[in-house]
Amino acid sequence: MILVIVLRLRSCTSHSSGTVNTDVKFDNIDISHCPELYYFYCGGNNLKNLDLSHNPKLFTLSCDRNLLRSLDVSNNPELYSVNVRYNYMDFATLPSPGNWFEYYHEQNPLELNDTYKVGDVIDLSSRVLRKGTTTQARLFRVPKSDPTKPVELDESYYSYENGKVTLKKALEDEVFVLFNNSLLRDYPIRTENFRVKSVESFGKDVKAIQLSSLGSVGAPVNVSVGILGATMTNPIKVNVDLGNGTTQSFQITDERPAAANIVARRTGDADIIVYVPQDKYVTSLETDGLFINSIDLSALTELRTLTLKNAGLYTIDLSYNNKLEKLDLSHNMLRRVDYVDRHLISIRVNSLISM
Repeated sequence: MILVIVLRLRSCTSHSSGTVNTDVKFDNIDISHCPELYYFYCGGNNLKNLDLSHNPKLFTLSCDRNLLRSLDVSNNPELYSVNVRYNYMDFATLPSPGNWFEYYHEQNPLELNDTYKVGDVIDLSSRVLRKGTTTQARLFRVPKSDPTKPVELDESYYSYENGKVTLKKALEDEVFVLFNNSLLRDYPIRTENFRVKSVESFGKDVKAIQLSSLGSVGAPVNVSVGILGATMTNPIKVNVDLGNGTTQSFQITDERPAAANIVARRTGDADIIVYVPQDKYVTSLETDGLFINSIDLSALTELRTLTLKNAGLYTIDLSYNNKLEKLDLSHNMLRRVDYVDRHLISIRVNSLISM
């Protein structure tokens, strides 16, 4: 059942200001009975529509951090300060700047598929083109080592014309498109991050986890793996190479399973590798007592929970796992841990062993 919360302001013809408490998030707000409204703040709600047609004296408007995809301010000639940040509008639907002193219009990223292939055309013409203006586009690579420092790519990787971006090269890192408009020049609009794959690799399983250990054939392997969006009614199949180059299938039904869901025995002495479907992401990885000589977690950009207890680890590189929230590396022999502490709320690591 979906709960819809509606706020209607009645008989407020003398009110000149209004603020909506964001402790409760409203889905709809009716201010049609407030013709004298001068200041209105409704940021941080779940508004998909906002009717301002009955508020001709509105001077200051702040409706940031909502779900708005368009906003009509044609009946608000007195507007002077406007904040529509972090909604889902675009260059085609953002209000045209009037004689305003302030206009904050940075938007949430444009939604895209997670993965495209070389030769695909991303058509955003309906969202980034605006009559009487020009829109330019640039493609940026997002380094896994530091997503806060994107790198602009040259035009050998893409071409752009009339709101359409053609992808020319595959990349290992994620990318995004940044659009600039001649009228709404203060704030560019970017897309979500996405991947560009070769035609041959598009749609195939992706190597998510690779670990090496000294376990021999027949040694038990007990691992808990969570996948974003996995549920009992929406299981996600992963394929695991247990050391001999062939794979076995396992069904993942939770984003953070309470118990091991990959329970098997080694079939060879090579690396253990977990493959996941394209556009599916590991959110948790937990083991206890599985000896690990080395482990590659660089592909797990959505990893939230990591537990590798009693694994005999000496070093581990977590510098690519920027969304990690819970970390337990207790009872190891760690000499070095590389990680970026952006989201960690729980960490358990026994003292590092000096060299």
